[in-house]
Amino acid sequence: EVVIMFGEIPIAPYATPSTDEGAKVVESLIEHHDVIILDHHGAVTVGKTLEDAFFKLEKLEHAAKTLLTAKQLGKISPLSEEEVKKLKAVRKQLGYK
Repeated sequence: EVVIMFGEIPIAPYATPSTDEGAKVVESLIEHHDVIILDHHGAVTVGKTLEDAFFKLEKLEHAAKTLLTAKQLGKISPLSEEEVKKLKAVRKQLGYK
């Protein structure tokens, strides 16, 4: 579900807050991603509406909590590259960027 909704979620390298450097890091990623994790800061989401961007942030937070809980309870089994490719194909068919 996360792969279909977000594709890849990049982790932007650390940049000093409120600087041109920080803006350039986000600018370089935002054209191709609706969700970006900012190293040592948090996350940025964009959407067609404010509600859409907020929904994406909630979805990201839920996925992160689920992964953290799963890791605490036992071993996480990542999807194979083949499965990820299939999910990305579904994402493309649904018209996500």
